[in-house]
Amino acid sequence: MIVAFDFRHEIYLSDARKAAPEKWRTVIRHPIRKSERRHP
Repeated sequence: MIVAFDFRHEIYLSDARKAAPEKWRTVIRHPIRKSERRHP
């Protein structure tokens, strides 16, 4: 089982000072980890 955390990292690939908001490109990193609980 994979468990997701409540926090994330947003990485902006575009410069917000130079690009229009509709052209902004972002990557969202959402950390996950394997659960230690086992399911049958």
